Amino acid sequence: LSEDFYRKWMEDPENADAELCRMHDCAASTGFIASLLGIKGFCTTISTACSSSANSIMLAARLIEAGVLDAAVAGGCDALSRFTLNGFKSLGILSDEICRPFEEERKGLNLGEGAGFLLLCRKELLRKEALAWYAGGANANDAHHQTASSESGEGAFLCMEKALEDAGLKPADISYVNAHGTGTRNNDSSEYAALCRIFPDGLPAFSSTKNFTGHTLAAAGGIEAVFSVLSLRDGSRSHVMSNSFGFGGNCSSLIFSAKEIQRNADQLERKPAEAYIELLLDDSGVSRDIKELVPDAGMRRRMGKLLRQAVGTAAELLGKSACVPDAIITATGLGCLADSEKFLQNIVRDSEELLNPTPFIQSTFNTVGGQIALMGRNHCYNLTYVDRGHSFEAALTDALLLVRENKARKLLLGAFDENIELSVEIMRRLGIAPQKEGSVFALLSAEKTENSIGRIRLRTCPKGLAKDGSILSPANAMKMEFDLLDVEWFG
Repeated sequence: LSEDFYRKWMEDPENADAELCRMHDCAASTGFIASLLGIKGFCTTISTACSSSANSIMLAARLIEAGVLDAAVAGGCDALSRFTLNGFKSLGILSDEICRPFEEERKGLNLGEGAGFLLLCRKELLRKEALAWYAGGANANDAHHQTASSESGEGAFLCMEKALEDAGLKPADISYVNAHGTGTRNNDSSEYAALCRIFPDGLPAFSSTKNFTGHTLAAAGGIEAVFSVLSLRDGSRSHVMSNSFGFGGNCSSLIFSAKEIQRNADQLERKPAEAYIELLLDDSGVSRDIKELVPDAGMRRRMGKLLRQAVGTAAELLGKSACVPDAIITATGLGCLADSEKFLQNIVRDSEELLNPTPFIQSTFNTVGGQIALMGRNHCYNLTYVDRGHSFEAALTDALLLVRENKARKLLLGAFDENIELSVEIMRRLGIAPQKEGSVFALLSAEKTENSIGRIRLRTCPKGLAKDGSILSPANAMKMEFDLLDVEWFG
């Protein structure tokens, strides 16, 4: 939903120009960049709040390592808007002066905007000396709160620990940490606790660059990856770590090295990029009451319609399987639209006063994945793909890479979307068929079992994913018909 369109819609619905919304969905900038650069291959968008672009860089490196891609442009961008500014205002964490990350008298964060991207490629394609080498990366979930970090920094600790393991490095090898460091009391104390845990023998040099850039949200991981790479130029540092932590407990760490290293990940035995479908459940198959599926009354009361539906479907499936997944990967075309509209109403009708933070929090695309992790206190890998009609396909691709890398044995995948009256009208005016709404979740296994109902394989040479403008329907996930993947049903 576009702020400009919504304001005009409130004033004069008949004459509000829906073209203002055509390039306003989450995947639009990715498609535009691909078109501008003439990139016709794999193209996808990850939205995990402030760790989005760090996760994009990590995915690109994994796709190259798997032989799916030769090269990739990866990073992220974000722009300031009244929606974002008022959202963070409603959380009470903005500072009225320049932010001071990790200082005792810090007062909060400053918002920024911008973009940061890296060009990654296979070693054989290098035309000149590399600026740096991608050494490793990892993602984990704090599983504590949708917007606040745990006191111990568990998610931050785990992603740093796993990134070091991925790279085959020891804590003492890290010369510098580009910290997430937003300047809020909660974030900085939590990250500092995690840093002390991961570097028990003494902290390396660390700092946050957000007092120069502001917190650029989804772009932060990309911009700070650029800073991390540039910090290696003078030859005084061997390995640097870059941290990005987001809403929904989403924590990611990347490691860059001045020279090529023998990564631990390179030494591991690789499995085929395939997984077995154990269970498949859509919201129509949910038999238990939401009160049973989400026992916490306060949590349940705050949930919007789509969040309640998707989390309920996931809880039912996990209950049937008695499984604790090693990865939670979700997909959506447009996310929790009702919450987005509700917060826009707050802004337009209430003149940006008396704002309720709940719909702002639930408007983030990874709120479902974060909520599932929070309910299960599950610190596992947790990503959300927002890629129009290819969202679930991208999520499945990621899942198969995890199986190939021996990083997950049981994986929970979900797709969900909802309609609201306004979105249906916008699509009608743009000539786009309205999406179906609902949620579907699948449980995948790295091994075939007696419960397996099908198998999914990643193609070695995938077809390009066309940006056809279609929006994800959970029905697509139920059909399991994709350009990039081969699906075989048993029985």
